[in-house]
Amino acid sequence: MQDRAISEIGNLELEKQIDLKPFQLYIEEITPGKVCTMALIVFSKTNGDILYKNIDIAKVNEDNYQKFGYRKGSARGGDITFTTKFGDLDKKLRILLNSQWPRQLEVAENVSIVEYQLFKEWKNAFEQSKNQIQSDLASFHSGLNIKDRQTSAFTLAIEIDNKQKFLADFESVQEQILLSGTEGKKKKYKVTSEGKNSVCSICLENKAYLYGFGSPFKYATVDKPGTVSGFFLQKNNWINYPICKTCALEFELGKNYVTKNLSRSFFGKRYYLIPKTVLPNDKQGLKSALNLFKKLAYKVSNDIERREDYLMERIGGLDNFFTLNMLFYEENPTTKAIKIKLMLEEIPPSRFRTLFIDIPKIINNHPLYKNADYHFKKKEKIDLKFSFGLIKQFFEDSFYDILYKVFTGQSINRTDLFHRFMLVIRNNYNKKMTTDNFVENMSLTILKAHLVLRYLEKLNIVFTPNMTLMIPETEEEKQELQKKIAFDINKLKDFLNKNKEFIYANHIAGIFSLGVLVSLVFSMQQASIGNTPFEKKLRGLNLSANDLQRIFIDSISKINQYSSIYTYKNLRDLTTENFAVNFDKIKNLPNQEISFYFVSGLELGRKFKSEKIASNL
Repeated sequence: MQDRAISEIGNLELEKQIDLKPFQLYIEEITPGKVCTMALIVFSKTNGDILYKNIDIAKVNEDNYQKFGYRKGSARGGDITFTTKFGDLDKKLRILLNSQWPRQLEVAENVSIVEYQLFKEWKNAFEQSKNQIQSDLASFHSGLNIKDRQTSAFTLAIEIDNKQKFLADFESVQEQILLSGTEGKKKKYKVTSEGKNSVCSICLENKAYLYGFGSPFKYATVDKPGTVSGFFLQKNNWINYPICKTCALEFELGKNYVTKNLSRSFFGKRYYLIPKTVLPNDKQGLKSALNLFKKLAYKVSNDIERREDYLMERIGGLDNFFTLNMLFYEENPTTKAIKIKLMLEEIPPSRFRTLFIDIPKIINNHPLYKNADYHFKKKEKIDLKFSFGLIKQFFEDSFYDILYKVFTGQSINRTDLFHRFMLVIRNNYNKKMTTDNFVENMSLTILKAHLVLRYLEKLNIVFTPNMTLMIPETEEEKQELQKKIAFDINKLKDFLNKNKEFIYANHIAGIFSLGVLVSLVFSMQQASIGNTPFEKKLRGLNLSANDLQRIFIDSISKINQYSSIYTYKNLRDLTTENFAVNFDKIKNLPNQEISFYFVSGLELGRKFKSEKIASNL
């Protein structure tokens, strides 16, 4: 689940920000990952009077954003403080005067009579100079270049006793930010949603108090009838999505990190790239994964067709100590609510290596693609190389669907594929016959189709007659393979429950389940290639805890190689729950006991196949 993975990232961020005051944890960057051009609406207090002075400018980045006190609010009610992005100035200033100032005065009065009086006089000064301020802001904004205009915002500042103060310097603003960050997780739409003594949906622990609006992502539409449980009562949203206080803060910090550092685009489709370690609570592994991604910035390349594949190739060169969740989304430009279009879960780097390195390396060498006809760079013929952009050209309206099938190894109907090829070819032909606009040469389109076909064939998700396969991938062959390796998770759970004297603790169940998982890897190999080379990894059955950890990672990678990444997901989840979560206890066991329970699962794994299979054994 990506929420838990994001919260684990947030936990690392919380550790780094341990010295910050509570309100500072809820301040957000205005334009994450980019430098923001900030217009300062500067006032001065001289001889007791507050007067508008001028518009100043500041460059805001990750080192200084805290002092401007920005926190995203709602489209209708404006942002939480006076700091906001440029937009419709008339509307922005109207919201500021009618919403922000009254809210600020209410908080200031509860915090300090001195600040209340200051902000009251400041509001009067703003109202008196509103027209001039609006004119100066418009002039400032129009004078920016296009790049700076896209990352521009404005805020308030005031000079008191020759010292310039920003929003975060005021106690009432600090309180406002803190209230938004905490109270906003249980109060929304004038409704309070909170639960008690229940299980948090992220950490899965029983907690005394839970928020109903704890998610920092706006992908839960809980203000519309029919989208929440509890007989459409918004106050019962905590039943749908209970989040404890600790996880709510970690989730928010993780979301801020992901938005800033792990947001990418793949051929025009936005997505978050969220790493998840194979072993839960592996903080060092997660740190290593995040540090690797910092180094994997997009490479500026003249090879436009393959530029989008670059990051994927780099991921393919990494080790399988983590998996990746890829959350493709569309964002509403007004509300910032995201609509999830595709969720790819637990994709290991080895799958990226197959998709973006190994298979392209095999197919790109075909002589047809050398100095390809009508494929030019600076008026010279160049080689045609595989890129996911070629797939997108033929699956423009169903790109998410084809991505899912390619990443997860789902089969693609050969007839449908050729239908796609001909649809593009016919459309180009018709355009050529009816318009004078540029149309790609048909020879080049056919070469691209040829390249895509060979790519999908090599992935064994499109079957060509007379093709020799090491791994069965037609629907009939896949069904036959599934019959040979069919597994009943309920049988295993029943065995564990009825044999508590033998499987006496969760960590023992984890070792046993891992043995079962490896026995199924053997079954897959035997069914597809006639032998079991994975057996060489078992070190003659003389195993330590670290050996099991390596075997756990390798077995998942091997399943991904021979079938869909979601094969045996229920067994993988059970193994993770018992083995990975309790790994510290396993490390304290003698190697002989570790080896015994692993071999027990390996040998008894046959017992947990389906009834139909078991009867034939």
